[in-house]
Amino acid sequence: MLAIYFRLIALFCFLFSFSPLLEAAPTSGVLIQNQAQSTFVDTYTAYHVQLTSNTVRVRVSASEALQLVTPQTLHEAAGYQIRISHTLLNTGNSSSTYTFQITNALGDQFDINQLLLIHDMNSNGLRDSGEPILSAGGSITLASGEQTQLVIQGGVPASVVAGNQAWLDVTATTTSGLSATNRDTVIVQDGAVLHLTKSVNRKTAVALDPIIYTLDMNNSGNATAQPEAITVDGYADSAVLIRDVMPANTSFSKFISLGGAGRALYHVAGAALHSYISQPPL
Repeated sequence: MLAIYFRLIALFCFLFSFSPLLEAAPTSGVLIQNQAQSTFVDTYTAYHVQLTSNTVRVRVSASEALQLVTPQTLHEAAGYQIRISHTLLNTGNSSSTYTFQITNALGDQFDINQLLLIHDMNSNGLRDSGEPILSAGGSITLASGEQTQLVIQGGVPASVVAGNQAWLDVTATTTSGLSATNRDTVIVQDGAVLHLTKSVNRKTAVALDPIIYTLDMNNSGNATAQPEAITVDGYADSAVLIRDVMPANTSFSKFISLGGAGRALYHVAGAALHSYISQPPL
């Protein structure tokens, strides 16, 4: 486990791991063939006899299904921008095309301004140049079993009082009319409001491939985030921490860069929760 604050870019190495594959549902258009067999002993001749039935055939038809995950609650300061991520999964057995709607729901206490839904093509939780705006009539086509990321972006009005809530509904709909909706809640608060995003430089990897993870944190609130008491190399210290557990099937390689006033700390397995060292463990 490692801990830093403000910004970290770290390199990991992907290790090969095997796990049993789950048996997937057949895809649309697949032909399923089946025969029955019977064996018996003919009491007259004493021969073993095997009978085989005719072949029956069933062709799998297209069946659309989807999941949109997960409804979230976000705390934000008045006057600042929001970003909320969602994942769309094609759980059907055929390719499907989806259209989208993002709306301020009724019954809450304020509306989010300049509401957009973006196709987060690199899954970094941000709106990047060239990424399509789905709320402007865009669509996405996913193959069976494929998934993609979406990002809601908008602004909290500066006049909103702390404690007030806004509700947002995001809906994905297939061409056949099947839909899924998530409702997000944005709560305005005073004080420090920290935001943490994590991105990776590649979506697929083979054994021994380098993987670079980037962590970014910022404070959009109207107060300074207070540090936690920690121990570094056996001495009392304090810091606002970003703790990131090493992903499964990887080994830590090195920190690539640190931004702001960040520093790299290392947590040794079995050590106390907030006990760190400043040099890589041997």
